Amino acid sequence: MVILSLALRIIVSLFNDSKTISFVTGAGGQFQLQLTEVINTDSFFDFLTTNVMDKAH
Repeated sequence: MVILSLALRIIVSLFNDSKTISFVTGAGGQFQLQLTEVINTDSFFDFLTTNVMDKAH
């Protein structure tokens, strides 16, 4: 039997470029597909509501 599990989460990240500290928020999720009792696949995704192109390298 194959089992599908879903989860949602809230994202809070902290970026520091030694001059400023920036908080980034967003939402994310994950799903797990259990193929057998010993074989699982996990996938994750995050959606950040702040532009991080000038905060992260």
